[in-house]
Amino acid sequence: MKKEFNVTGVCMPELHYMVDITKRLEAIREYVNSCLQEKIWPIITITRQTPQSHFTH
Repeated sequence: MKKEFNVTGVCMPELHYMVDITKRLEAIREYVNSCLQEKIWPIITITRQTPQSHFTH
């Protein structure tokens, strides 16, 4: 079956295009940990172009 973009519900890797953010998450973890060690509250934003559902499963 051909993959397609899903904008309405839960994404399934075998049916929908997915974004692999493993490397980004590690960089975010390092950033947050370094901020917390310096007692600085980090600010993290996420763009609207990447729906949250694409990061699950």
